[in-house]
Amino acid sequence: MKKNETKERRTEMTDRREQKKFRIYWLLALLGTMAICAYPIYMGFKVIRSMTLYGFVPQANYPKYIIPYTPIAIGVIAAVCLMPILFKKLKRYSLLTASGIALVVFFAAEFLFEQKIIVNGVLSAKLERWQMFMCYVPPEGWGETVTTYKTQTAVDILMGDYSPAFKLHFYIISIVLIITILNCLYGFGQMIKSGDKKRCKSLILQSICSLVFLGLCILACFTAFWRDGSIQVSPLSASLMTVFFILLGVTVGVFLGSFLLGKRKLVSIWVPAISSAVMTLLMYIAEMFLLNGHLYIFGSGFIFESLPGIVFAPIDLLVILLSGCITALVFAMLNNGHCSVGTQKRLIIALSAVSIVAALAITLALCIGGTGSNDISISSMGGVDGPERTYRTVQLLEKKTDEADSSYEVGTYINGTDFSSLGQELVGKIEQEWNTYSTMTEWQRLTSSHLWGFVSFQKDTWAECEEAVGFEIENPLESLEWLNKTGYFGMESADPTLPVKHVKVSANSALTEDRQVSNISITSGYTVDDLRITLNATMFAESGAQQTGSGYNSHATFEEKTTTTGSGTPVLIVIANESNSNGYYAADYYDPTAYWVKDNVLYTLRVLGEEVDKETIQVTLERILSEI
Repeated sequence: MKKNETKERRTEMTDRREQKKFRIYWLLALLGTMAICAYPIYMGFKVIRSMTLYGFVPQANYPKYIIPYTPIAIGVIAAVCLMPILFKKLKRYSLLTASGIALVVFFAAEFLFEQKIIVNGVLSAKLERWQMFMCYVPPEGWGETVTTYKTQTAVDILMGDYSPAFKLHFYIISIVLIITILNCLYGFGQMIKSGDKKRCKSLILQSICSLVFLGLCILACFTAFWRDGSIQVSPLSASLMTVFFILLGVTVGVFLGSFLLGKRKLVSIWVPAISSAVMTLLMYIAEMFLLNGHLYIFGSGFIFESLPGIVFAPIDLLVILLSGCITALVFAMLNNGHCSVGTQKRLIIALSAVSIVAALAITLALCIGGTGSNDISISSMGGVDGPERTYRTVQLLEKKTDEADSSYEVGTYINGTDFSSLGQELVGKIEQEWNTYSTMTEWQRLTSSHLWGFVSFQKDTWAECEEAVGFEIENPLESLEWLNKTGYFGMESADPTLPVKHVKVSANSALTEDRQVSNISITSGYTVDDLRITLNATMFAESGAQQTGSGYNSHATFEEKTTTTGSGTPVLIVIANESNSNGYYAADYYDPTAYWVKDNVLYTLRVLGEEVDKETIQVTLERILSEI
């Protein structure tokens, strides 16, 4: 009896020690997870705060990496918090349940962020569409010269009408990160509770793979692996993308293999290996969704060219093969002791040989074929010039037709402009604006209809405008002698007491926390015969996707066409076919509008006249574009 009591006490004491160890582990795991997730969680709170206070998130302050990392962080933290309860109630099914909970929380958080957060740039857009700007490719964005001519930047390429398919790549990444991280955290916790260390080596390997993969994801978020906009990437970009794809597959393979240790060879080695290769293949398919059926080209030569009938090049198949081989090799070694020595040695030798051959082939191909990737990159304006380009394309993003309210939106990517050395006049007006704001009470600010931080002024000439702004801005219409310079909206003021000047400058510092200028817009006006012509040039402090467009107080349909200027710059022309259904306008007007980007400036050219002069308006627009 005493012996039994002693045994029971020892068992109880052992259980208590194990419970204490587990509580300490869980607390450390929770604190560590919260520390790692602190920044994405902070960015989430920051965005929510901005939405609560202002109803939108300024583009300049929007952290593009909030999706998917903030939802991932929320999902993982939720699962780690529930670890003690799940272990107690569900035991062997705790990881499965935790993964399910984390994924549900992730998708719910992501949906709320995408649908409820408004990013304010030139126009406001849901976060969902803003993410699309950084991920998607226009269906008509590819042509015969894409691999040779650098006509787009990374974001130019990854734009187009919204489709949920563009999110496949970060769904894959998010799911892999969530389940593999939880596998590590729950796996070590289970090992502490049970004392079974069979999965220890695989869990350590899983931790290393997951952390390195997470690091690559963060690097890609901030650098896009240094892709410069061409579909044919540099050797550095190609190498980083190759490592990323392989590591993604290996990370998934290690996850599955950690549960299959000790099983027969077909299960413990080949199932993880095949899963790894399939996951890498799936990521390639996700890239095809991003690039509208294309893949990035890693270099020149046969190994980088698509095989007949498929999109994949030999280099892509090698990457998929290497991902599976590395995983198989890893588990051939981890399963040592479960296979015969002879079988083990033969398997390791064979897999090592295949892995080495594949790795050498990839390395050699990237070194030889990749060296020429930038040598054939020709500027859109002609001449070999490296990564810098002179223009980008503008895309028609959205059309809205209604009886009383019609509109369209266009979008493009703009390089940022250095606003650190603005002209004294502009600086003075902005300082005066905020000085006035500082002297007002909170009630006066709230009841004021003024948009604080927004300033504007007029100038007689373009040269005076440049002096006031503090730097030169190209205006191709100023040199066209057959155009008459007039008020900035294309005509003189009908009210002699309110004269208008040739140029209007508008600067906006309202959307930035530090009250620095976020964008500058300059409009100049011209006439020829009875036609009103306006040119708007807009620059932004931050590089990124931008939107603009036009609205009509009537029923209107929209059509688009593309052309080029006389110097070769691609132009998008949007034509509104109005019915003036509400009688809002005094006459029936026709105003085709042209959009293009050159250097860091978004240009908008509008030619306005009455509908009866439609042909004259079209000829005038075409003449202007051909002469600039």
